[in-house]
Amino acid sequence: MQAIAGGHWSVRPLTVIAITTLVQVVTVMIGNSMVVIAPAMATLLQVDPALIGFQVSFVYGGAMLAVIYGGRLVQRYGAARTQQICVGVSATGALLAMVPSLWLLPIASVLMGAGTGPSTPASSHVLNRFTDPAKRNLIFSLKQTGVPLGVVSAAFIMPPLTLAFGASWAFLAIALIALGVLLLLQPLRPTWDDDRTPGIRLVQDPLGGVPVVWNHPVLRWLALSAFFYAFCQLCVTSFAVTMLVTEIGFGLVQAGMLLSLIQLSGVCSRVVFGLLADRIGNALGTLAAVGCVTAAMCLVTVFLSPGWPRTGLYLMLVCLGASAVGWTGMFIAEVARIAPKGQVGLATSGAIAFNFLGILCGPALFALAYKGIGSYAQTFGLLVFVAVAGVAMIRKAQVNERRMLAGTT
Repeated sequence: MQAIAGGHWSVRPLTVIAITTLVQVVTVMIGNSMVVIAPAMATLLQVDPALIGFQVSFVYGGAMLAVIYGGRLVQRYGAARTQQICVGVSATGALLAMVPSLWLLPIASVLMGAGTGPSTPASSHVLNRFTDPAKRNLIFSLKQTGVPLGVVSAAFIMPPLTLAFGASWAFLAIALIALGVLLLLQPLRPTWDDDRTPGIRLVQDPLGGVPVVWNHPVLRWLALSAFFYAFCQLCVTSFAVTMLVTEIGFGLVQAGMLLSLIQLSGVCSRVVFGLLADRIGNALGTLAAVGCVTAAMCLVTVFLSPGWPRTGLYLMLVCLGASAVGWTGMFIAEVARIAPKGQVGLATSGAIAFNFLGILCGPALFALAYKGIGSYAQTFGLLVFVAVAGVAMIRKAQVNERRMLAGTT
């Protein structure tokens, strides 16, 4: 590989990892910018703060629609240009959000989400080209730390700027950051985009990369596992604070700190799981084990009560966050490994669509289940079955991979 042998600075592994992670941090930061200032936005727009749930749906809906065509964007324009498009679309969403209008908010939210979608297929394509395959899981896991780091960046930047200058100026600030990253990507185009196919049609299939995934037995089951794993992840990160406040007796600030602990656990575990998967040479097996831990921790959550020892509660939350949040790097690395030659970006876009579908469905179905059960802790118990279903999908992927390997020998 060009990067491993030395090559131009723009294709050195550390450069590729750093830039692709930065793009993910910025696009995720913009995608979560309204959530972290929901009370201020509600006051500005004169609506109930609970309506932020609809805004989140617009964001992830835009991400899911955009990611389907992310692979074709990479094929036509190249990885660097596609990521420029992503940060540009995200910046446009942030600029629209400067106008306090309920009519513009859905459009701004969809654009914010659309900017996050194709960035992962683009980064997978370039990481697969210019980094060491023997360290694939670690490298992809490092890049995926950009997701929680993006959420943390939004939490650090948006609230203080909003309090000091108002929401509009805060949105302008993050839009300018995105535009700065867009310019930073420009010198990378000659090397990152030298494999593009300019004449390829963007819409060859209304489902984009999804048929590539669905027609490949191993990718199909792997993508289905992402639906269930993402379902669990978003339920954990969306309802942990509410459960800790309403049923365990924590204050809002304490519960927010514990949510940060869950996210931090996920950041660390992504790197650890990536190292482990590379060391043992079995990422699918590691993914299955992670799903089993998620199921076990969700079962333990059922028995939470205000009388629990705090040390035990913190340890349980660390394990829950590490497993429920820490799987995505290995998942994307496996998609890149299994994808047909020359179709890494396309396969990643199709597989990530299932991930976003789980994100869309999970919190909504959890909320409906809670209405019937009346307890957040007990509703978490239902996630045991969701996590186990994800593990079953991984097992099916393993079986199909063994069959494919047997058929080639």
